[in-house]
Parts: sequence; C-alpha cells; structure tokens
Amino acid sequence: MMFQTLVSMFLCFWASGARCDILMTQSPSSLSKSQGERVSITCRASQGISSYLNWYQQKPGQAPKHLIYGANNLESGVPTRFSGSGSGTDYTLTISSLEPDDVGTYFCQQGYSSPPTVIQAMTKTSQGSRSVRLGCLSCSSCCLHLLTALLRGTRLSGSLGGSVGLRDDPLHPVPVSLSAPALTHQIRPM
Repeated sequence: MMFQTLVSMFLCFWASGARCDILMTQSPSSLSKSQGERVSITCRASQGISSYLNWYQQKPGQAPKHLIYGANNLESGVPTRFSGSGSGTDYTLTISSLEPDDVGTYFCQQGYSSPPTVIQAMTKTSQGSRSVRLGCLSCSSCCLHLLTALLRGTRLSGSLGGSVGLRDDPLHPVPVSLSAPALTHQIRPM
C-alpha cells in the first residue's frame, strides 16, 4: 500500500496532464501599494470548500510560513495586521497596514477535499524605494497536488522551499511535513 501511494505521488507530481479536483486561483494580477496602505489578495476555489482555506507567505530563500487556517484563524505569532475572511468559493487575505517586512510570495491552499491543492496563481510582493509592489505569478491551468499520504506526515522530496505544515481541518488543524527546494518547480501545467 505504501509503495502504491509513493508511486501515485510520483506520478501526480511529475506526469504531465495531472488534474486537480479543486482548482485555486488568486488575484489581482498586479497592484502597487505604499507602506501603511491596506492590501487585499483574493483566492477563488472552483467549487465550495466550506472555509477549509489556508494562507501562506514565503519570503525569498525561506520556507513558507503559515498565516491563516480555516479561512479566518490567525496562526500563532503572525502579526495582527494579517486577517482572513470569506466562505464558499471566495476568500480574502488582508494586510491592514503594509510593512516592508511583508515582501514575499503569498499563496492559498484548500483542505476540503483530497488531494489538497495549492494555487494556480501566486501573489508576489517586492519592495520598491517607497512602495511594496504586488504581482500575480500566473500560469494557465496549473496546480500542485498534495496527496492524502501527506496528511499522515509523509515527507516528500520535491519542491517547496523547506518544511511547511499544511492544514487539513479548519477547527482541528493537523500539521503535515512537506520538504523541497522551490514551489514554482512543482507547479505543472495541466
């Protein structure tokens, strides 16, 4: 059974034409905000996910950091300027007052159905001289599969910049270990 799961994981990550059960998309495609301004990033699921929605921030050269679980629950240690909202298919990550430290890549993940799926597009921030610029790194119909085996703590070598805990249950989140070197390498066009 374990061998079959590992084979499935390999095929899911590397075979062309892999399909997501639920596709996640983010917007805006681009925007520019100054320090201190309010920022909203939206994430839309291809079907209702009952608030099983997580937000992550990844800074250059670092592992992704979990910000929000269950659509609106702030992870311990995350600044209160971050907040999450939404229901059904539409969710929003809000930064109430943008700081230079908020530079990074932001992405959402659904845990409603297996396999959990991360994004089809990411929102990336970069700091200018006086502003923080956000842009959406998009690829047409891309997805990242995280199989049920990961929910049991299976470690996967692949591509996600360090270890990250993926949340499955918005009320009783289960940490899951996923290790790898760079998220975008794992996103495959369908």
